[in-house]
Amino acid sequence: MAAKEKWLAGDVPGARAILAEAFAANPDSEDVWLAAFKLEFENNEPERARALLAKARETSTASTARVWMKSAIVEREAGNTTAQRSLLEEGLKRFPSFWKMWLMLGQLEENEGRVDAARAAYASGLKRCADCIPLWQAAARLEETQGNVGRARALLEQVNRACCFVWTPCHPPIVLLIVQGCYGPAMPLTACIFIRHVD
Repeated sequence: MAAKEKWLAGDVPGARAILAEAFAANPDSEDVWLAAFKLEFENNEPERARALLAKARETSTASTARVWMKSAIVEREAGNTTAQRSLLEEGLKRFPSFWKMWLMLGQLEENEGRVDAARAAYASGLKRCADCIPLWQAAARLEETQGNVGRARALLEQVNRACCFVWTPCHPPIVLLIVQGCYGPAMPLTACIFIRHVD
């Protein structure tokens, strides 16, 4: 927090000094690595940010899913899709159940016009993270944009089977009502909002 206070007060060197002390005291902390990354990234120092994340990835205890994801974000912001894809793919080998990287990989492939690769990324993510609503939505949205409304609808229906929605005696799962509401011509499939019913 002290580093953030310095940063918000415009004292970037002071924030760096505090983070350097934090590194000395706790070199394996993910939070310290990501705070240092954020300081550099938000102050338009992409090379410093990139170097910090590269070092974190090489540090066994700091090489976390979030560090790999942030590394891919840096490359995305720099427009380096080759490095972004490489980092996401390597990160997913290490952290296959981290759904945000599957989502980012699918979105990257979509943006590159690689529909089959995007579909494969979403499908792989859903195999490992079957209860992840954003992945289901992205997969269905991809099919809808490709004109595969039937396939999009089938994906949305699978959500009810794949996710742990609570049934009540008087009401079906909320998700089922919302999916059924998406069948009408007035509401596109991508307008579906899934709400997990938790007692």
